Amino acid sequence: METSPREIQAAVDESMKIFGKFELRLKETTFLYTNILDHLISKCILSTQDREEIFKQETQSQRNAQLLYILKRQPYDTFYFLVEALKEDKDDFEKIDECKKLLHEMISERSHTVPAIPFLNLFQAVEDRSVRLQKNFRHLINNIANARSHMDHLYAKGILTTDEMEHMNKQQTTKGTNRMFLSIIFAKATSMDVYQTFLDVLEDNIDKDLVKTIKGTEVLDEEKKLIRIDHKSLVVSGPSGVGKTASVRHVALQLENESYTIIFLREAEDIKQYYKSGPKTLYVVDDLCGNYTGNKKQLKKWKKLEEDIQYRLEHGNCKLIATCRLQVFQDIKSTDIKLFANECNLISKGNNLTNSDKEKLAEKYFHEAADKAKEHLAKYECFPYLCKFYYDNKDKTEFCLKLFLEKPFSFLTEELRKLKGGNGKNNKGRLRFCALVLLVISNNNLKESTLEGKNQMIFDTLQKCELSTNITGKDIKSELDTLIDTFVIKREQSYCATHEKMFDFLAFHMAVEEKLLDIIILYASESLVCERLSVGENPVASESLVCEKLSVGENPEPDPNQISNQDYLITIPDEMILKYIKRVFSDIKSSDHVDNYVSNNRNMENGKFKKKFLSYIRQKLLQKDETKNPICTATPDFRSRILAITSTHSIKSGISLAVQIPEIYLHMYIERVFKDMTRSDNVEKCICNNINQTEEAFNDRLAAYMAQISKDEIENLLKEASADFVANIFVVSIENVTRRGSPIDKFHILIPNEYLKNYIAKVFADLISSDDIERYLQNNRNEPDNYFNEMLIAFMSEITEKEFCTLLRDQKFSSSSIKHLIVVDSRDSEQSPKSVLQHIQDKGILNCPECFVSDYIKRIMDYWKSGEVFDVFQNVNMKNQLFADLFINHLHQLDQPTQLQLAATIDNKTKSSTLVVSCHTETKSLQTGVCKTTWKNYPEIVSVLLNDCSTPIDVNKSIENGKTPLFMACAGGLEQIVTMLLGAKGIDVNKDSDEGETPLYAACAQGVGHIVALLLQNTSSKIDVNKCTKDGYSPLYEACCQRNFDIVLMLLKQKN
Repeated sequence: METSPREIQAAVDESMKIFGKFELRLKETTFLYTNILDHLISKCILSTQDREEIFKQETQSQRNAQLLYILKRQPYDTFYFLVEALKEDKDDFEKIDECKKLLHEMISERSHTVPAIPFLNLFQAVEDRSVRLQKNFRHLINNIANARSHMDHLYAKGILTTDEMEHMNKQQTTKGTNRMFLSIIFAKATSMDVYQTFLDVLEDNIDKDLVKTIKGTEVLDEEKKLIRIDHKSLVVSGPSGVGKTASVRHVALQLENESYTIIFLREAEDIKQYYKSGPKTLYVVDDLCGNYTGNKKQLKKWKKLEEDIQYRLEHGNCKLIATCRLQVFQDIKSTDIKLFANECNLISKGNNLTNSDKEKLAEKYFHEAADKAKEHLAKYECFPYLCKFYYDNKDKTEFCLKLFLEKPFSFLTEELRKLKGGNGKNNKGRLRFCALVLLVISNNNLKESTLEGKNQMIFDTLQKCELSTNITGKDIKSELDTLIDTFVIKREQSYCATHEKMFDFLAFHMAVEEKLLDIIILYASESLVCERLSVGENPVASESLVCEKLSVGENPEPDPNQISNQDYLITIPDEMILKYIKRVFSDIKSSDHVDNYVSNNRNMENGKFKKKFLSYIRQKLLQKDETKNPICTATPDFRSRILAITSTHSIKSGISLAVQIPEIYLHMYIERVFKDMTRSDNVEKCICNNINQTEEAFNDRLAAYMAQISKDEIENLLKEASADFVANIFVVSIENVTRRGSPIDKFHILIPNEYLKNYIAKVFADLISSDDIERYLQNNRNEPDNYFNEMLIAFMSEITEKEFCTLLRDQKFSSSSIKHLIVVDSRDSEQSPKSVLQHIQDKGILNCPECFVSDYIKRIMDYWKSGEVFDVFQNVNMKNQLFADLFINHLHQLDQPTQLQLAATIDNKTKSSTLVVSCHTETKSLQTGVCKTTWKNYPEIVSVLLNDCSTPIDVNKSIENGKTPLFMACAGGLEQIVTMLLGAKGIDVNKDSDEGETPLYAACAQGVGHIVALLLQNTSSKIDVNKCTKDGYSPLYEACCQRNFDIVLMLLKQKN
């Protein structure tokens, strides 16, 4: 009889009580030595990674504490297994009398039956090979004859790195070397290739008997449950219809029962949006990076955010699980995204459905027809999908079980032919067929908005399906609704196929069997055109042939790397290749991400196709009409990435797709590139992205073009060009041309004297509207120039009150300029010459007239209300006591609802409460390699927030890492604020951070004795002076480490 989860948890709770009884003695006893760890690893209680974590600790006591921490976090009674390990090594252990006594006490307390182990979820699952290796850990340590020889062979094969070799060679003993060697191999043996290579090396180097022992080791289910490596991220892969989504949903339900919040994501950025460090969260991504082949754009996003997401998974209480097709996972592996290193392949041996599993599925879904279903359908990879399809459709009058069992996909073909059949322009069956064609064209995402009104795609599709063109999108939608649960389902405001396997079939059927490829080429989405349409890759297959390919046999031993996407590729016949080329050209010509499009299109790897495609582009470049020539009509990215001015150009990014521009159109090309620069928000990137930027001919032509620009054109550019163009291309003197060593230094426009005022006015307008005025000035090519700074300072000093009022009223000032540029009281400003940037970094520079100070403060309040709280408290004027008094006075005069709104505001960037922000503002700057933190004190603001709100605010509201306002104030040594917070109603003086650090611990760590005294003297709340961090460190321990004699004495005087 299986033990219930409740009984298992009760045993764990009892185990924790016993651990607590012996914990202090276990920590201080030096018996938890190497043999004990080897035993626990061989019994699958610890992993080799756990051993590494233990030996990172400096002292034996700390290593003991880490071992106990690891044992206690397992979801089963590990006290039992610890006692068993000690009993096995008791000859060494009982040499110490105190240890002998302790062991006897522990034996009398522990359970006398082997503990029950809870079931694994996919995150905790391990392969049999990992268990075999781990069970032989002690045996291998004692019997590997020549580890260094094995290491050399594995290094030569690329399994071991240079750093790992150096680390292992530092070991002093043979067993020490073996332990380190095995720990590294075990961590990598999750890969079948590494595992097999390791065994081959042992067999080739006098350790054949060890290989036999490993291969002959029996693996029990209970042992696999014991190891339970808790992965933070997991990819569930497999072909369409094998049960990926169902498996993931099952895991989600399991974890939901363990108090996890389940959040479904679409993009990598969504994790940052929904991330919270406290609550247990499972992020679920369906069809990771595409549903047919890996989408390069999405792959780049995951790669870019990988480090950030990995940090959140490691330090937050969350997990990530994703599903993807096998082909997509191959593409993910090629990008080396380590976030998705852990794969559960549902058709690999050990993960695939057994005959017993298939029998259960057949009985559950087919009932009396179960035997026939297993006989006819179990050979298909997509057997789970076929079971569901049968269950959803068996009661429909048109369903034929016999045909479905014999040829399941032919059954679908028959259904589509029935829909298409019949006569009459308004035949409903044919209209439903037409709706499915539109579903294919939309690549399985037919939005309701697409069916509103009439467009050319709907008009042409109706014609192709021989239907009246008077039929409306509303009519199509009505018929599409009748296909729900048979062919389609509706999600939010879109229609999609009931399953990705269904869509595979529909796309293939419509293109190949129904001869609708021409309209698919013309109107289908870019992703379908790139992923599913193939030029000369495979011969056109029939549906029956596809069905045969999907069969994996009666007793399959499937290849984990089997990719069945090839079976549903749609081959383009020769007579339609030109039409396909025209479609691809149209897509690329209008794309802002040409490299992504090219890399996502499977046909760009086909040499013959690429040759035809480039030839087509050359023909288009010869058109004299500018309105048709792609030099003029294409996107800036097309001009930068496809068009080359020489035949020997250098191509970046490895994209070998470029066409030389005819000589007669080079001037037209240079002119267009210049226009692209004038509109660009990142001119340097615009130049660096151009495949011609390393060619002297290109640089000389573009520089010559800029040199001949007329004064009238300069005047117009100063009005209309982008802020980045003005900042980077215009120079006030020739000395500023090559100051940065950037590719952009080759190009400049010298401003005529009569337009310098226009230039400065433009710079000022761009400056005050910039989101980061410091960065804007640093990027300005003229910033080091004294004359430029003098003119800009003079321009700002001449701004009248009326002009300032207009700028402030019309909200021309960005948050950054409100924070850094405007100064309320400039009387104390230094008279020494400074650049505009230096003024901004010091005290600001643009004077706010006294009559507009109140309006200026109101603007600051607007930013506070919108969630830019840190920006408010980092305002340059907060250093000015006169302004601070005015600001506090304004807060006091606000009505209570507004005060409450401000108090409840959470900062958009840090997610910190207003109270946390006002307790301190943390600014970091890198100086001589040291990151320094500056604490700023706003006690008056804290006072207003605590005392002047009609509804009490949450004084214990923490920021993302769990640190409360009291924690921040204590760590900063802010005595006045600490005093106010300790007197606040509901204050929790013992609330700890995510790392388990309390305010008292923070004060001890920072060595602020006066804060420690305040906390200890507080009588309104009982402070826990012994509360430890998650690593087991108490405030007293930290004070001792800091050698702070006064704080140690204060703590020791406490009665508790």
